[in-house]
Amino acid sequence: MADLICGIPTLIETISVGITLKLSDIIAIDMPVGVGIGFEPSMFLKKGDVV
Repeated sequence: MADLICGIPTLIETISVGITLKLSDIIAIDMPVGVGIGFEPSMFLKKGDVV
């Protein structure tokens, strides 16, 4: 999480300006480029993967 441009509280505040967040909501954020290459073996999304 140290790579985030802003902190989690700022992220939640910014999102909640546009939509109402509920207790069970999930906020998905993007991963740094190339994160899949760091796994052994490397892992990347393939056609048919469900996120």
